[in-house]
Amino acid sequence: MQKGAIHEHLGRNLESALSLFMQLRLQTQLEQLDESGTDDGSQVTHNRILVKSLNRLDRDLLREALHVIKEFKDWLALELHIRG
Repeated sequence: MQKGAIHEHLGRNLESALSLFMQLRLQTQLEQLDESGTDDGSQVTHNRILVKSLNRLDRDLLREALHVIKEFKDWLALELHIRG
């Protein structure tokens, strides 16, 4: 983004999408630990975001983030002349 390889708008949106994914993932993992009732670190958590457990706003934000990822994928394919 700083070198001009990627459009600034897309770069900012990618940063926001990544931030949202990390936030939702952490939130899910904290909920798993809370439900397990142990805090000794022995509980193994998964990385899946449980969409059904999200409120409407978070689902909408996730949907938008996935659109950003698709936009980036399309841009990348165009830049690298990849089609599949």
